[in-house]
Amino acid sequence: MYELWKHYGSMEWSSLVEPARRLASEGFPATRGYVRALKALTPVLREDKGSRETYLMSPPERPGDPVRFPGLARLLELIGDDPLSFYRGEPADAIVEYLSSLGGVLDKGDLESYSPAWGRPLSAEYRGWRVYEMPPNTQGITTLHILKILEQWRIPRDPGERFYYILSASPPAYRVRDLEVGDPVHMRVDPEALLSSDVLDGLRSEARRGSPSCLEMNLSGARMGDTTAWSIADREGVVVSGIQSLYMPFGSALTVPKYQVTLHNRASGFTTVEDRPNTVGPRKRPLHTLSSVIMENAEEETIISLGISGGHYRPQQHAHLITGIVDAVLTPGEAVSQPRALWTPWSCEVITDKGFRPRLPLGYRLRESRTGVASTIWIRGDLRASAADPRGDGIPLAGV
Repeated sequence: MYELWKHYGSMEWSSLVEPARRLASEGFPATRGYVRALKALTPVLREDKGSRETYLMSPPERPGDPVRFPGLARLLELIGDDPLSFYRGEPADAIVEYLSSLGGVLDKGDLESYSPAWGRPLSAEYRGWRVYEMPPNTQGITTLHILKILEQWRIPRDPGERFYYILSASPPAYRVRDLEVGDPVHMRVDPEALLSSDVLDGLRSEARRGSPSCLEMNLSGARMGDTTAWSIADREGVVVSGIQSLYMPFGSALTVPKYQVTLHNRASGFTTVEDRPNTVGPRKRPLHTLSSVIMENAEEETIISLGISGGHYRPQQHAHLITGIVDAVLTPGEAVSQPRALWTPWSCEVITDKGFRPRLPLGYRLRESRTGVASTIWIRGDLRASAADPRGDGIPLAGV
């Protein structure tokens, strides 16, 4: 966040941090999702001293009950004065000390050596739209692969029929992800090369033949986690599609007591299969599921930001939203609200919104579950419009 602010910010850094510090200190109303998550995950959070003290000492019983994090407020006060204190100051000492007490191997040098990585967005054309995705070590390219496979077909407007085509396009795209995508420093090919005509022609051919996508196995970590996505546009026309996550619900479920910092578990995104870009190793960033979309149609003078929670499902979710806008000619808000179905990679399972029955090939089974929470904002000329997913707690807001 600080790196982004240094390049693009116009307000004082401390003034941006202060509202969050005040909310953590004075309290804010618990959302439905937060109350639901606490009740479902109490057994997990109870196992860690820091998580017990942070989340379970006086948990909200119902939406609207106040929630306070005084330790986090102290941390945000330090960050407001010096953002790098998180990595080099007393908060870093507290993180290392707590993890060491649990047998962890993180040391302060690991935190001090951290720096954010700037990546060049990947993009591809889809029926007159330029779709921008995040580069490796994210799975953004998988969204683009699905779209370029779908481009060979006439995609129906009905969401249940559309899913049949998204399902057909997904296994080839995920296969490339699992074999070739990881920390870009360790990838065997340049990410841009994965969008070459030869690669795309091969993926389209594979999708037409059909792939062994329905196997009696599940991809670890495919369940919903701890992700928040947001879409923002300012009066000058700057558009942000942002996303952050601890990965699994409450991440590692380990919380540093003094500052109430819950730590993520993104290293579980590595594979133990040898000789892949994403094989676990030192000084490597794991393949992670976070990605977000900005799409642009120059002819229509339209820019759309899209983001959604969903882990390994996210490329399919992006395909749902984009085909809804482009092929089904929906507004972005309508596309966000439409029913969704998602294939759990490499399994025979498809999860759906309640009551939704999409078209499926033989051998697949349906399970009703949560299908993510999306947000969108779109700009067309002087128009600014936004929508939040009715599945979640978000709301669209307009400033003055």
